[in-house]
Amino acid sequence: MTPTIGYVSTHSEAKGGHVVLEAFAKLLTDHPNAHLVMVGSDPVAHAVELPPGAVTWTGRVDRRRLLDELWPTIDVLALPTWCDSGPPYVVLEALQRGVPVVTSDILWLDEGLTGAGVRRVSVGAPRVRDALLELLDRDTYAEASRAAVDLWRTRYSMDVLADLVGETYREALTAGPARPRTGRRG
Repeated sequence: MTPTIGYVSTHSEAKGGHVVLEAFAKLLTDHPNAHLVMVGSDPVAHAVELPPGAVTWTGRVDRRRLLDELWPTIDVLALPTWCDSGPPYVVLEALQRGVPVVTSDILWLDEGLTGAGVRRVSVGAPRVRDALLELLDRDTYAEASRAAVDLWRTRYSMDVLADLVGETYREALTAGPARPRTGRRG
């Protein structure tokens, strides 16, 4: 397997782009033919030495190109972010396509982002590299890819979300009308 690591963000600094570059440089020791695709960010100065051609910088792309051309080429997504909350949209896109994810273990990311298709790690190149290596293992990758799709289907798909929204509305309707607040406004 010649792995392709993907990073998708227009906010490289805040979402760990430099961490991904450093982790990728360390990953090349074990996977010298690996490739990194940096989507959404223009090339940035970085302190790590990378072989010519090992990184492709695509800059900002439209959604259709990302979905049709770039996602099919990515084996694992790395997004060691400091500034996302809930489930980041790009992570959901990866899971839906069977792309395992390495992301942050920060508290404000959805706690449901767990399981065999997701590795949550402390933001730092050594931990990101180790998680990437684990997911790229031949015996682990197929299960992680299946688990990524299963996680998306059972927790984040429109069918699941529609049921949750419907349930919330039914509960609100059975609770009756809200009572007006009493008291003086200050």
